Amino acid sequence: MMNPRVTVRLLDVEPELGRYLTPPDTTALDGLPVPVLELAVGDVDLDSLMAANHAFGMVVLDGMLMRRHRSQALSCRRSGRPSRSGS
Repeated sequence: MMNPRVTVRLLDVEPELGRYLTPPDTTALDGLPVPVLELAVGDVDLDSLMAANHAFGMVVLDGMLMRRHRSQALSCRRSGRPSRSGS
């Protein structure tokens, strides 16, 4: 899943992260290489993925990350609007 030789420079791919940095901090981060992970389409356990890579954050470079949430307290009506179970 991870090829550790593939890296990008953090502030090159996400320049807004440097918006509030001081000039010395910006200089320190300039050129900071971060690993690139390529994920297949499908479910991903982000907590496990981050722990396995000793990461505390991620940036999506290409594609989309969606969250699926299920609740037994909510069900969908035909209109697609949520309704409380039992009502």
